[in-house]
Amino acid sequence: MTTKDLTQMTPPQVDKILAGYWREQSPLLHQKDGILGEIHGIKYPYSKTERHNYESPRSHKSKPEWKENRIAQLESALPELAEKIAEIDVKIAPYEAEYMRRGGWPRYYLVTSSSPGHVHNSRDCSTWNRGEYRTGYAWLIDLAGKSRREMIAEWGDVVCTVCIPEAPTLKEWESGTKKREAREAKEGGVCPLSGQVWTPRPDAPPDAPQRPTQAQCQLCKSQVKIDVRTRKIKTHNWPKE
Repeated sequence: MTTKDLTQMTPPQVDKILAGYWREQSPLLHQKDGILGEIHGIKYPYSKTERHNYESPRSHKSKPEWKENRIAQLESALPELAEKIAEIDVKIAPYEAEYMRRGGWPRYYLVTSSSPGHVHNSRDCSTWNRGEYRTGYAWLIDLAGKSRREMIAEWGDVVCTVCIPEAPTLKEWESGTKKREAREAKEGGVCPLSGQVWTPRPDAPPDAPQRPTQAQCQLCKSQVKIDVRTRKIKTHNWPKE
């Protein structure tokens, strides 16, 4: 891609490419978080499961030798992960630079790791990443460059009022809510969480399964299957009315 090509791309075109790179990078970041989380759990056990595994005399994992070997094994995987993440960062850089060159444009994100999933205009919202796990989200690429009112006209009452405090006072709030509800209930519609990396709910108990084979979709409430290897949610439709 030449510089001229990049400068002539529309916001959705730029963000579509970026989204592909971020989807590629996301499981690597989750893997890194998982490794760091396990190391922290071994060193500073907090949950019931961690205390049982790493402090109980009955557990072989409580032995100093096991802990030392496991931490070394986990830490040995970090350099390769960091290298892969950095390689994708290099691919991302020119598209983010073009975004900055233009002074930025509106972007919107649908949270997929909690229910209800709100639509945000920034990943720096104070409600993001407040738990143990990163906030999961789907990037609403088709709305790239659209105004707040245009976005609210599509999503209505699930718009984050921390990001956009005035949203409920706008006329688009009600019409957007009706449009969203009709869209979600449309027969055969694919839930936006399909293909997204599954993350536990922020209020999930500490000993909840970290790699379940199925769970309730936090957006459409359907019971869905999850790929144990990739942790991605299988493609599924909105429930019929």
